[in-house]
Amino acid sequence: MPREPRKRPPVLAHQRFVERAQELSGLGSEALFAEIWRSNLWGADQSRSGLGSEEAATSHLVASLPDLFRQFGIRMLLDLPCGDFNWMQTVVHDLDRYIGADIVSDLVAQNAAIHSNADGRISFRKLNLLNDELPSVDAILCRDCLVHLSFANIRKALRNIRRSGISWLIATTFTDHVLNIDAVDGDWRLLNMERPPIGLSSAAAILNERCQEAGGAYGDKSLGVWKIADFPPF
Repeated sequence: MPREPRKRPPVLAHQRFVERAQELSGLGSEALFAEIWRSNLWGADQSRSGLGSEEAATSHLVASLPDLFRQFGIRMLLDLPCGDFNWMQTVVHDLDRYIGADIVSDLVAQNAAIHSNADGRISFRKLNLLNDELPSVDAILCRDCLVHLSFANIRKALRNIRRSGISWLIATTFTDHVLNIDAVDGDWRLLNMERPPIGLSSAAAILNERCQEAGGAYGDKSLGVWKIADFPPF
């Protein structure tokens, strides 16, 4: 049974969103996340995708993800949302095909112009996780994504993923967190993917990120791997 750790200090992404919540209220998904990216709302210095995409937060993932991919036979990956590709660019050389996708058009265009290669092994496209048809790949990586969505839209995203025929979901989960609460899109809160109302079965693997944010208060932040065919109906 997970145990909630000591009271956790608020994260920067949540604090910054609360400051502008009234201004952002009512925006559609694309406009909302485009403004978050344009204004660097989440407040990181190295990456507009937030503190979780900076070098210090991803060094263990960069070292460990290739082994995880080999463990599950993942050769083709959809990274949605890919954000600004700040850290993932150091991992994709181990894949046969990488598709980075995001809902923000300008961000996708920027990534494509800088990082796409001529043979299509690394490519970028605009996709909405909630309702767009997803490409046929071995796994979808949704790191630092569902923590920013309402429960209603998490369910839409997971239903869409289940329809895709993709084999594996790799997603952020806080393994010690007990009580999931709802949030508005664009805000941030903790999620344990195996607790209600999400309720995925036990992960096939857990990769702890060794998060040092807030003095280690979020040290249970992990990537979980789930077999999509085993999803509940949501």
